[in-house]
Amino acid sequence: MTSLANATLPQDPLKSSQWEYLVPIILGEDAEVVLNDTIVVNAPAAAEDSLNVPVFVDASSVGQVERLVVFADWNPIPIILEYRPEPGTPANIGFDFKVQQSTPIRAAALVDGVWQVGMAHVSAAGGGCTLPSMGSADESWAAKLGEISGRTIGQRDNLYQSLLFDVVHPMDTGLADGIPAFFIDELTLTNPAGQTIATLLPKEPVSENPLFNLRIPAVDSVVIRGRDNNGNAFSAEIMQSE
Repeated sequence: MTSLANATLPQDPLKSSQWEYLVPIILGEDAEVVLNDTIVVNAPAAAEDSLNVPVFVDASSVGQVERLVVFADWNPIPIILEYRPEPGTPANIGFDFKVQQSTPIRAAALVDGVWQVGMAHVSAAGGGCTLPSMGSADESWAAKLGEISGRTIGQRDNLYQSLLFDVVHPMDTGLADGIPAFFIDELTLTNPAGQTIATLLPKEPVSENPLFNLRIPAVDSVVIRGRDNNGNAFSAEIMQSE
């Protein structure tokens, strides 16, 4: 059954047959969707490493974003991650992900009940989603599981700063033979007053030992708390860099 929202979807500039199929699944049956080329999706035209494809999304042009969902049409697990910046936090995020084959990459930003979508296309030989992680073959990885390290870039008197942090985790998709899905599914960032800055909901396609680059309000420190789908919890405090 095709909903009215599906029937009135804007035509896909990248001409992917997955567009009309995925939108109601990922954004909702009644989602109102518009294309917005001011939402920047920076990704390589050709992926050299299917396990680590860098992407940077900047949706700050559309105002205060409630949810930012990034997905790849032709990945076996399409949703890469969801980012939920709190009021005052820009919708800017960089990360690496695993790609299975050549695919459009979409960034859908929810603003005032409307999904605004930017996009790019990545050509890839693929296979990244069905390969085992390096950590799954390393007996020592468990001792470092959940370790967080990072730094901020930006002075205290600036309005915003960049936060770069990585987490030790295999991020297994569950699509490699004999290796179950094992991935970080939530990261919450808070300021020194305990107020939430942003929430990040990674999915299986995020690369192993993920590195995130976020634009956040300038603060003296950020506490990052995370958990994975097996219930492991981890946390760290990132101090303002001098």
